[in-house]
Amino acid sequence: MLPQSPVEQTLASNDAIGAECSTGNCTWPVFTSAAVCSSCENVSHEIVRREFFGRNGTNIPSFSNFYNESYIKFELPYANIRNYKGFLNTTDDRFKPTYMTANTTVYANRTVAFKESETLLMAFLMMQTPKEWLEGRMKWEDAEPVATECALYFCANAYEAKSENNLVTESILDTWVHKIPGSYVAKNNTKLYEPDAGAAWIKSVGSTLYDAKIDRTDLQLRIPEEESEHLPSHVLREFNVSHAFTFSAIDFLLDYTKGWLQPLNPSQNLPKSPPDETWGMMGSPFWSTSQSAVMDALMNSTNLTVTFNNVARSITNQIRNSSPDRHRGELKHWVIHVQVDWVYLVYPLAMLIAGIIYVVLTIFESRRLKMPVWKESSMPTLLHGFDDETQTLLRSEFKASQRKMLVRFMEDENGYQRLVAQQ
Repeated sequence: MLPQSPVEQTLASNDAIGAECSTGNCTWPVFTSAAVCSSCENVSHEIVRREFFGRNGTNIPSFSNFYNESYIKFELPYANIRNYKGFLNTTDDRFKPTYMTANTTVYANRTVAFKESETLLMAFLMMQTPKEWLEGRMKWEDAEPVATECALYFCANAYEAKSENNLVTESILDTWVHKIPGSYVAKNNTKLYEPDAGAAWIKSVGSTLYDAKIDRTDLQLRIPEEESEHLPSHVLREFNVSHAFTFSAIDFLLDYTKGWLQPLNPSQNLPKSPPDETWGMMGSPFWSTSQSAVMDALMNSTNLTVTFNNVARSITNQIRNSSPDRHRGELKHWVIHVQVDWVYLVYPLAMLIAGIIYVVLTIFESRRLKMPVWKESSMPTLLHGFDDETQTLLRSEFKASQRKMLVRFMEDENGYQRLVAQQ
């Protein structure tokens, strides 16, 4: 079952995929999975402009909707947006201007840009007034609304994932949308009056995954071999999406995005939509009705493509998180490696070895001569004095200095004669 988490939160962000990595650093080889994808197309060029006169000049209901004037209606197959002629007027209590409308469909043949889709979950059609009209710089009859159609559909993705410092990052390598022929067809249903009624109904509504009363086989997706030669041979290439899940997912989306102008108080006599393809349309700004919160998120979105990518990824992650199957990866442990650059150690090592050799030779020489090793101690000099040779050398050097020295008598300040040496 699709978890019924607040959809408006997923319109702004996407839930993280669940991953187990005890060290916080893991890698996973390339793997494949069934998923929900999204796509958005600008369909403004398909808008049909029509002019009318009457009280139905806005998509937003009002208690005092008695305004009879000319209005312009911009239409697409299952959505429209209309306003009275002239500049934006927010002070007249007789009507409420329309800023944006949106509607959904689960039938691919009713869409504008996704008629060939075989795995459509839901298509959204948004029509928004231009900025110039909202700012009072353009009349409605001169406006060109922007229409965007976005689709959510089943697909198969190839992923590459890794975890670094407990942060899981995942990238989509490729995407395929191929329904296996013969899957998701009508089962024998005792509620049907004719054996082939289910198949006839499916043929009449085209490619749709939503049938309230017809049991179907499971939806099967595949990744063609010729389109996935770059993938490893071990990855899955066929996926099964149960009919029960498909139905419940679409049913939840339909329930959450319903938003036609139904008053909270049945006694409120508000105008109702005609029973055509635009029934169930949402509008903004809205007040005091059962408007879906999705409309606020769409109205505040600055990039619908990113918004629906977030929705698709969030639904995909919730599906994968609820699955009992797990894809195993590789666990990484940090190992310390020390690299020594021996070039920088040659000189200090050479000095160390030379010092060791000098000490060893000194020890052997001292033992050979049977001499005590006093090292830098001054005790031998104080106790024994210099040897004869040293004393003779010092005396000879002292006598040489004496021969070069000249002396003379000099009278000091007291009148005495003193012997003074001259260099």
